[in-house]
Amino acid sequence: WLSFEVWEHLLYLLGSWLFLAGSVLYLPVSGAPWDMAVEQDHIANMGLPTRISIGPEAVYLGQICELFSYFERQSLGTILFIVGSMLYVFAAFTNALNQRKFDELSSKMLTAVTSLYMTGSLLFTMGSVALLPHLGCGDQMVSLGVWCFII
Repeated sequence: WLSFEVWEHLLYLLGSWLFLAGSVLYLPVSGAPWDMAVEQDHIANMGLPTRISIGPEAVYLGQICELFSYFERQSLGTILFIVGSMLYVFAAFTNALNQRKFDELSSKMLTAVTSLYMTGSLLFTMGSVALLPHLGCGDQMVSLGVWCFII
């Protein structure tokens, strides 16, 4: 049961969960230094849900993030994005290892798609590393990271 396909799907699943955890760490928490200008009623006027009902209580999604300071959340979220991106690279590589036929057109297309997916995952990893906060990198590094995401 531990075929290449099982490993590939496990890597994609774990990478997705790490992306989700990194996204939750980036959720705005009221009182965060960068969130001072955005008021709760402004978010409510946009029609975005700010509460999720769980049983009798309503929980702010950002309350999960209050365990960490703003800078710790930002760094930890970026690290989770980097690890998730690396797992996507490994999953695409595992998919490439699983390919056995290369003479049919569908096999050639699968090879091209796998190569492009691996390239995209590598660019996403590089973009996440370039946007890692508090390393003293200048605007050029931030610009490089943003372009890695756009490409």
